[in-house]
Amino acid sequence: MAQENTPSNPVDEWKSVVVDLADAQDWVSTWINLPEDQQKQFKPAEMRAFVVRRADFVDLLAQTDTEFARVYIGIKPNPESPTGQEACLVFASAARKGTIDPHAKEDEKHIIVDLIGEQEVYNWKEERMEKYNFELFDVTRPCPPICDPKSPLFIEGDSDIPCQ
Repeated sequence: MAQENTPSNPVDEWKSVVVDLADAQDWVSTWINLPEDQQKQFKPAEMRAFVVRRADFVDLLAQTDTEFARVYIGIKPNPESPTGQEACLVFASAARKGTIDPHAKEDEKHIIVDLIGEQEVYNWKEERMEKYNFELFDVTRPCPPICDPKSPLFIEGDSDIPCQ
């Protein structure tokens, strides 16, 4: 059964967010370099999963030459969360180097490289390099609060954040 589109439904208010590279770098750095005293803030039960809308995958994969999605873990500000931060996933388009660079060395052709910001990629049909602007996306919402407690993968844990 389809959900009604009401303002009280947080999923319907959900928008795809293009992320500035500097913000994405800051969020990933915050995760990687999380001070030991803050590591207790992010309990496994409070970031057990992430939900992503189909439309957001479509937007990401629709970027020119996107063969893969690379997903980075980060922590971003969220004034509505109990800690003022929330875990997030930052999605980047990615491709095999050999599909975007006709001059890639043989041993580098299968390396998967991120496509971020303005980059030149080879247009095989036109036989020329073309510039494209590849965007980063923050399209996830953590569980909790957006969870499915009836999922066979939802394992009870210590979390005071209720599921919606």
